[in-house]
Amino acid sequence: MIDTHPDKSLNGRPVWVLTDGKMGDRAQCLGVAERLGMQIEERVVNPGRPWVWFLPRGPIPPSDYPARATSPINPPFPDMVIGSGRRVAAYLPILKDASQGQVFTVFLKDPRIGAECADFLWVPEHDRLRGETVMTTVTGPHRISPSVLVDARQRLRPEWAGLRAPRLGLILGNPTGHAAPSDADIQSVLADLEPVLAEAESVVVTPSRRTPPAMMQALSALLSEKPHWIWSGDGDNPYQQILAQSDLLVVSGDSHNMVSEVLVAEKPLFILRPRRETRKLGRFLEVLESQASDVLSGMGTGSSVFSSFPPLDATDAIAKAIEAAFFQTRSLADRDT
Repeated sequence: MIDTHPDKSLNGRPVWVLTDGKMGDRAQCLGVAERLGMQIEERVVNPGRPWVWFLPRGPIPPSDYPARATSPINPPFPDMVIGSGRRVAAYLPILKDASQGQVFTVFLKDPRIGAECADFLWVPEHDRLRGETVMTTVTGPHRISPSVLVDARQRLRPEWAGLRAPRLGLILGNPTGHAAPSDADIQSVLADLEPVLAEAESVVVTPSRRTPPAMMQALSALLSEKPHWIWSGDGDNPYQQILAQSDLLVVSGDSHNMVSEVLVAEKPLFILRPRRETRKLGRFLEVLESQASDVLSGMGTGSSVFSSFPPLDATDAIAKAIEAAFFQTRSLADRDT
């Protein structure tokens, strides 16, 4: 039985968010730590060659062991470490040993070295790793919460003042699947977007670092006769504001993280399937599509372009499961001493 006593809370306790600095891994770990209300300290590992070649199975650099003053995991140790990323997986058992078992270790996604590397693991349902300490959900953890969207709704951007409703928010990764896509790939993506754009009076766009420049050039040309605004990359990314202030949303389905985040907004949604998707990502999108219902928007052409999805925000469920597992582990340790 998992101990879910309401008086037991991780709020205010210290936690390390341990990554190699990748934005996607950071966002997932920070999202969980923030939902837990913990006191967050970010630690970054950066193992050089040859050590990085052997991770996650190989040894970490000797300079990174906790006893070294320059180590990224030197004490004092926190109550919990939440890590993600292939390079990080090898550090968690070392932290566990160095703290004499006092640090509760959490790993997000498949560590590629089995469930034994951490006390608690979360993996997306489309991954294969399973076990007593492994939790799975369809969508992943992230930093987008209802309160974040409420705040973003209040932060109006003056550049959008003339963009009439229904306003479409377009969240782009790399829907072509290639850094240098062919003209045929780009035209195929634009063909998918044309009936979607017909539903909106205006469009706001945020690309990602993965979006090919050729894709953005073609999209700009497609939008030339429709009121629109495209984030240039300067200043703060309007991502949260687009989620909160758009009437309709489009997201490219090449990122499990982005799709998970967009679903929290509970807006009519069109998922732009990538031209070249991995088998795992395909399974994820198929599960989502099986839960979707078409939405007759009554806008533009009135076609069933957009879908409605049931509320899917896994972050709270993951945070609660981690909290319960933490106190269950502490209770068992106290009983055995």
